[in-house]
Amino acid sequence: MRCPRLNALPAPAEALTGWPWTVETPPLPAAAGDGRGWPRISIVVASLNHPAYIEQMLRSVLLQGYPDVELIVIDGGSDAAAHRVLARYREWFSYFVSEPDRGQSHALNKGMARVTGALFAHVDTDDYLLPGALEAVARAALRSPGTIIAGDVIRTVEGRAGHEIHRPVAHDQHGYAQWWNTYHHGGPGMFFPAPHAEAVGAVDETLHYLMDYDYTLRFLAHTRLVPVDHPLAVIRHHDACKSVKNGDEFVWECVRIVRPYQARFPDIDARATREGAGVLFGFGVRRLIFAQGDAWRFIWEGLRMHPWWAFYWLVPGWFIRKWTRRRSLS
Repeated sequence: MRCPRLNALPAPAEALTGWPWTVETPPLPAAAGDGRGWPRISIVVASLNHPAYIEQMLRSVLLQGYPDVELIVIDGGSDAAAHRVLARYREWFSYFVSEPDRGQSHALNKGMARVTGALFAHVDTDDYLLPGALEAVARAALRSPGTIIAGDVIRTVEGRAGHEIHRPVAHDQHGYAQWWNTYHHGGPGMFFPAPHAEAVGAVDETLHYLMDYDYTLRFLAHTRLVPVDHPLAVIRHHDACKSVKNGDEFVWECVRIVRPYQARFPDIDARATREGAGVLFGFGVRRLIFAQGDAWRFIWEGLRMHPWWAFYWLVPGWFIRKWTRRRSLS
């Protein structure tokens, strides 16, 4: 599907202006500058509610001006408000289903089974692409075929001023497994080459938070990551998103995901154990102080992994990290 023009989409509310409400990316020509065709790019959306955000995400994909995009929406049974938004844009979905599923990982697998593009990405309903993102990805893929293409991701927190820009690094699997040294760059800023997907396998449906990190690690066994110097997407944190409501669980899953790679890369084994023990123990103590549930699960796992480092990370390690951060900002 060629992306529709702005005037073909439903009119936004009057108060909404700018990208992607009243601004579009100019349409690209039918072929790239060297005469080659543009690669088809598939966007897989695992949708569940988020009626306040989903329209912005859909428009950010549809207004890319890209000649060959495939928009696959797997809805897990959203509420009526979200369904009203989805219905307004249904004619531009390459595939759509709305039915109960086993969670986000299952929905992503259902969507990836429908991918026919040369590249694909997962975009959450509360995130959105930035102007020219698909063109930047496609040009990078034409220069470096068969690789993961990753660009800048802007992280925002609803209700707070400012933002963080997370820039990708050309990690291999060894580097990406060192979660304490990486932003875990993923989500809507990561585009995967479809020819490797069968060898990589499905998204792990036992994971509920960092399935994209695990998937990227496994993908890096088959190809490399190529950064592109272009802002591709915005990741939005808000009170209803999993990273805010269940942020500690992300670290729990991260430690679990990396454990097999510690045996594969012995040089990171000790550091991974120390970092995991400290973070889990620290989160457990915080949960205990603020009377949050499951505190002892985090505390005991941190102590089991490395008791000395768990205590060190919590007290002297905290002061060292604060001092180092203050020095870096001065």
